[in-house]
Amino acid sequence: MNAVQTFLATYPLAQTALDILALTVPPAVFLALAGLGLFGAAAQRRGTRQRRKSFNKCARQLSMLGMTLGWGLLIGMRVWLYLAPLPQLAMVFEASWLLLAVATLVASICFLAAATLEKAPWLHMLLGVLQAVFAYAAFLLGLAAAHLAPLVDSILEALRNRQFPELPPLQEIFLPLATPLAYSLLLLLALPAAFGAFWLILRRRHDDYGRDHYNVTLPWCAAWARNGWLALWLLMLALSGLTIYDRWQNGVFTGHDALLQSLPLLLWLIPALIWAAVSCSKTPLRHKFSLTLALIMSIAYLLPFTLEAATPIVPDAALWEWPLHDATPESLEETPLPEPDLPQQELPAPDEPEARDLPEDAGTPPAAADQAS
Repeated sequence: MNAVQTFLATYPLAQTALDILALTVPPAVFLALAGLGLFGAAAQRRGTRQRRKSFNKCARQLSMLGMTLGWGLLIGMRVWLYLAPLPQLAMVFEASWLLLAVATLVASICFLAAATLEKAPWLHMLLGVLQAVFAYAAFLLGLAAAHLAPLVDSILEALRNRQFPELPPLQEIFLPLATPLAYSLLLLLALPAAFGAFWLILRRRHDDYGRDHYNVTLPWCAAWARNGWLALWLLMLALSGLTIYDRWQNGVFTGHDALLQSLPLLLWLIPALIWAAVSCSKTPLRHKFSLTLALIMSIAYLLPFTLEAATPIVPDAALWEWPLHDATPESLEETPLPEPDLPQQELPAPDEPEARDLPEDAGTPPAAADQAS
């Protein structure tokens, strides 16, 4: 562990890359796990209605992906809780881990009982809803705990120092969570399909169901991701329009602001264009690089919102002391600490009238002796 810390301190770029991965990959996996239950159930239902085995096989592959993501996230979160404990919010993170464990168990049941669920699509849908609820609840608990951890630290530190914590307004506490929560609901539709399309290509050699299978399922996954991402992009466009209108009304909107608002909109439209091209392609297996790029961009999209949610909620003047001038040890129900034993220093004796009766060798300064004589 010390070697890793030394390496990260020596190479700050590695530390920055690790921080970016920690802020993007786990939330993306949480949301993908939550949506894969519903996505796999939708594939199963489509296969049953259209009597196409390709979608039944796709549902089995998506269930395997959900189980893989769930177990990987479960083990990773357990290791993180062991290496970086947070005593003040340990119960919240443990509750998040337990919810994640239930969601992983449901995802494992969906994969292990895939043959049975083909005959009961309604049961697959029910399990998918349960997986989505538990995984998304685990995501919300973890996000809220990470967001409120600095505030809890400041409160506990104030109480330990006999100070009264001054809490910020509730709007300042919960407002940074509004944007991530609004976007996460639409990411539940886009990220599972993005992970699913990449997973189908990754399992191409192991699950050799034939080219026709992937010519059907890959465009379907890409179309699902395209629709969910377009809805997300339209929401972002609407919020950006409201921001521009507000600045325009206040007379502070400039050309530089227009550039800063338009560039992210154009950048985050790229994944939707990639998935749209794959959904219309007759040879979707040739778009391996494009689907990988779209998945990476969709994961990177979470960075600004997780940074906003992780902003410390500690005001500049958060603490002010209690009026303890009238407090006594009895009122505080504490015993006073014993005073430390300080070394005694011998100070020179002051000049007194009795000093003239002392002999000259008693250490009397010559000036004092002359004055006495």
